[in-house]
Amino acid sequence: PTCRRRAARAAWGAAGLLAVAWFGATLQRGQVWLSDVNIWTDVTAKAGTAGMPWIDLGKAKHAAGDADGALEALETARRLERRPQLLATAWANTGMIQGERGNLAAAERAFAGAVEADPAYSRGLYGLGRVLTQRAFGADGQFRDPSEELAMLDRALENLRQAVTLEPNYVNGWVALAQAGLGKGDLLFGTGNRAAAELAWSLAREALDRAVSIDPRAAGRPEIRAMQADLERRG
Repeated sequence: PTCRRRAARAAWGAAGLLAVAWFGATLQRGQVWLSDVNIWTDVTAKAGTAGMPWIDLGKAKHAAGDADGALEALETARRLERRPQLLATAWANTGMIQGERGNLAAAERAFAGAVEADPAYSRGLYGLGRVLTQRAFGADGQFRDPSEELAMLDRALENLRQAVTLEPNYVNGWVALAQAGLGKGDLLFGTGNRAAAELAWSLAREALDRAVSIDPRAAGRPEIRAMQADLERRG
């Protein structure tokens, strides 16, 4: 339980869930993010019923430190946008911000909205799997009985498997799959089911190996090193 809850404290921002390229990537690095807010505020005023500019406004406001303004812009985007992938993008960005704020129940609802809008949207599946894992670890402050935790981890694993199937080179997807597998193994071991725990730990090892094979630099990531050490202690 201790290692599962330690894993749950990994920072949301490190995952890079933003799904659409940042407009600011074409600007000089030193330029203030507020300029993007001004640009996209102007664009949305002229965009009529188009939802996509509101997504970019939400991203710019989030980057400028205005989370409330970002959520409002993304809510407008969801109201206007009907194209599945863009609607899913608006939901996923909402989920990311809610996750950063520690509002994991709201984050789960948002990522579920992304998956409902576009079932093939890998980052929505990834986000939903990740937040389910964190909630199963007790990161939302709620402690559940083992059967409920196990059900949440099974849902997390299902979504994460789909995510890496759709986007097989997404390192963070494999890392999240390993986290869920490790947590499930520990939970099963705690209930006395050693054989099932071994299968879950094996999944975690394979997922970590896949992450490092995609990007060898990932081997130096603290969360990967911590999980590898935990798995070594489990034999």
